[in-house]
Amino acid sequence: MKLHVENMTCGHCEKAIKQAISSADHNAQVVVDLTTKQVDVETALSLEQVQSVLKEEGYTATAI
Repeated sequence: MKLHVENMTCGHCEKAIKQAISSADHNAQVVVDLTTKQVDVETALSLEQVQSVLKEEGYTATAI
């Protein structure tokens, strides 16, 4: 799934997002592009689950 995370701005954000998703699904593949504010996620989690995990970290993610 492709997500847009508007308030993602730096390397710390990238690390926090990757860790949050990986902690919910250890097999998740997460690729972050800070320039476009896009996150590509391959996971068994639903869109709603990924959005919830990111919201807990303070990030709002919308599906692209």
